[in-house]
Amino acid sequence: MSPESLNHSVYYKESDIYSFGILAYELISEKDAFKMDGYKLIDAIVNHKHRPELSEGMCGKDLKGIIQECWKDNWKDRCTFDEICRRL
Repeated sequence: MSPESLNHSVYYKESDIYSFGILAYELISEKDAFKMDGYKLIDAIVNHKHRPELSEGMCGKDLKGIIQECWKDNWKDRCTFDEICRRL
């Protein structure tokens, strides 16, 4: 779930962009994005801006940039699905 959804129970189409970035990470890495759950996970995402680590060589520079843009804390700063499709 996106930070704004976890923190304020609000959902925007950009919230789905955040989720897309998490899913893309999990598909590329073949790992769970987070190793914690419950309140620890919410605290890590919302208050400490924790995101999964995209290690060197996991994916190309362009894809890494897209995923990181999907994870921006402010939903207004995230890329759109149209932008993602164009860049892929």
